[in-house]
Amino acid sequence: MIIAGNHSTPRVAAAEHIFGVLERFGGAHVVYSGTRVVRLGEGEKLAVTAIAHDNEPARLAASLRAARPDPSARYNVLVAHIGLDGLGQVVGSEAGGVELSGEVLAGAGEFDYIALGHLHKLAPARDNAAYAGSLERLSWADNARVKGLVEVDLAACRFSDDYLRPHPIEGRRFITLDPIDAAAAKLSLSDEIIARADCVDLADAMVRLAVYNVSVADWNAVDHKAIAAVYAQCLHFEREAQYVGASESSAEATPQLRDFLHSWLAEYAPRTNAENFIARAEGFLALADQELAA
Repeated sequence: MIIAGNHSTPRVAAAEHIFGVLERFGGAHVVYSGTRVVRLGEGEKLAVTAIAHDNEPARLAASLRAARPDPSARYNVLVAHIGLDGLGQVVGSEAGGVELSGEVLAGAGEFDYIALGHLHKLAPARDNAAYAGSLERLSWADNARVKGLVEVDLAACRFSDDYLRPHPIEGRRFITLDPIDAAAAKLSLSDEIIARADCVDLADAMVRLAVYNVSVADWNAVDHKAIAAVYAQCLHFEREAQYVGASESSAEATPQLRDFLHSWLAEYAPRTNAENFIARAEGFLALADQELAA
């Protein structure tokens, strides 16, 4: 069963939904518009009521309030992609995200389980509802203690340990290397950056490195080719520069600017790494501060 979330739902109603491609391959029930009830399992004893993301909050709330278990099924599960007020966020503001009051689930109490998507970490929402979280960390802001799957025993009591069992998985590693103070560096800046890769297993990891007190000229003069070769084993490597004379407050993107950049990327460049893009924007802000102060 696959349902659409805010990232996979077009912002324009006239656009064709990407999940239409999944339907052509078969092998999975794909729900990307409205509400659909699917019977699964031996004897079709399980009824899954799937509610896809909707860019219109009122319409999505109405669909949730209208959801009812199938009385002919042995077990009933509700699946929905929504944010709930008070549970917070893991990766910051998201384009197209919808947050609703937890009361929208009040009428869904008779479902044996409510599987929720949107929050990127494991979090219970009520006695029969939970977010399983994402399988991978998708941002440096994701501070979830563990990532994994959730096993639900629909025949067990909701308040027993057997009802909901998390299964942690290792997931992809996120590594933040010790920062470099360029003003106190004993080696060349290129060599300092390369040296940070020593004694650390970076294979297939997401890696970032901050460099402070660096001039624009020194930052542009580093040996990019040599650095890229050393960090080639990383799945992703990003360097963050804090330029000399740039105030931390002015060089850091404001929450409003970050929200705008996230929204712009989601609509026009969805494959771009958001945090890296924003870090580059902050670099330009720092450079502008330096030029204005000169």
